Amino acid sequence: MRPRGGISPSFVSEQRIRQLEQKLRAKEERIVVLETENALLHLKLAECQSMIGKSSTKELPKIYVNCKRHHLHQSARSTVIQIYGAIQSLKQDIKNLRFSALTFLEDFQHQSKNSFYQVLAAVQRIQLHNEVMQR
Repeated sequence: MRPRGGISPSFVSEQRIRQLEQKLRAKEERIVVLETENALLHLKLAECQSMIGKSSTKELPKIYVNCKRHHLHQSARSTVIQIYGAIQSLKQDIKNLRFSALTFLEDFQHQSKNSFYQVLAAVQRIQLHNEVMQR
């Protein structure tokens, strides 16, 4: 049963659970992004170390530039992945907000309807009482 003047505790609990689940999903996505980026960086480091080991001193600046360029590419890729994750999170937030707003509206309409009927019943009792008193 819902308390008379407010939002039900179960609604608040459900909303908090959705928020915590959303935070957990975001953190899990961030962990995956960081693990992927870390693995790619280890591979690139091994590749660069291999190239340096096989290269002459004259080729080292070129290798450094190539490694730096690759790192910038990976950094941009990581940023794009993070932005995509943020967009997905925002989309989920919008869905949750819409659901919460609709639920709140339904609760408000239900409470308003109940209040209207209570006022109507009180007015009818007063009218009946006035009729009885006038007789």
